[in-house]
Amino acid sequence: RAYLKIYPGRTIVKATIRTIAVCLALAVALTTSLAMAGDDNRYVTFRNRTIDLEPYVEGFPYSGFKPFYDAGKLFYFHQGETTTLRELDLAGHADLRNGRVVSDIDYSKRNVWTTRYRKADQCLYWIGDERNDEVINLYRLNPQTREIAKLTDVPYIYGWNWNEEQTKIGFVPRLGNIDKRLGEFRILDLETGEETTVMQDNPEMRFIWTDVSWRPDGTGAVVTVLKEADRALGNLAYVDFNKGRWTILTDTSKPRMYPGADRDWLSNDEFVYYSNEDDFRNAYRYNLATGESTQIT
Repeated sequence: RAYLKIYPGRTIVKATIRTIAVCLALAVALTTSLAMAGDDNRYVTFRNRTIDLEPYVEGFPYSGFKPFYDAGKLFYFHQGETTTLRELDLAGHADLRNGRVVSDIDYSKRNVWTTRYRKADQCLYWIGDERNDEVINLYRLNPQTREIAKLTDVPYIYGWNWNEEQTKIGFVPRLGNIDKRLGEFRILDLETGEETTVMQDNPEMRFIWTDVSWRPDGTGAVVTVLKEADRALGNLAYVDFNKGRWTILTDTSKPRMYPGADRDWLSNDEFVYYSNEDDFRNAYRYNLATGESTQIT
């Protein structure tokens, strides 16, 4: 409860200290019991498989698992003296120790977010930085050649996604900070490299962290925006690429935290989105042709 409501700082600090103390006690107890039980107790059997528990207790060096079935590959990070990006075939028995390194970069020195695979060029795309400084841009990595390319040059990107054909990327960059803050919706053509600005936000309604849900016919996209930059006043906007402006789809008088639309639409006019405007996160169906929103859970 201390985290659900705004209490004086000491309450949160005490709750945090108690939580850390309990976790440490459990960790010490588990490590001690395994040591006392001997090596035989390192192993458990699950569905006729024998699993060694020691790597999970003493430090598991793998993270960031991304299976891409179009590629037939599992991509993941391995932490050693440096953090490397590796790949494994999804078919057959996957031994993480045998993953092939696909990049020369030390990823302990970078942020990498929302990694996606593009079948057309067999490359990985993500937004991230180069020095853990959160100067966030869009990057492309070729796992075969290990070549990495920076595709944008902005201070920060809130979110991105490509169209259904994966030929264009819609992304939302933030330019400037605080009183000079400005957000835009841009489209990057992956065939030509051309970047186009569709529209800019305004003080009444600002872009924020979002997924980009493309309309199936490629004429627009749904994104998350904030009324007066208030994170408790989240809304959805439809960005019309032809008109170069947006339409706010949700009731701006209702408080809600970070509503978001599914990337896959029900039809060219209908999509599902999620909102906690009734105090619980529920699913809604929105029809662009009629402007009607229907709660479905």
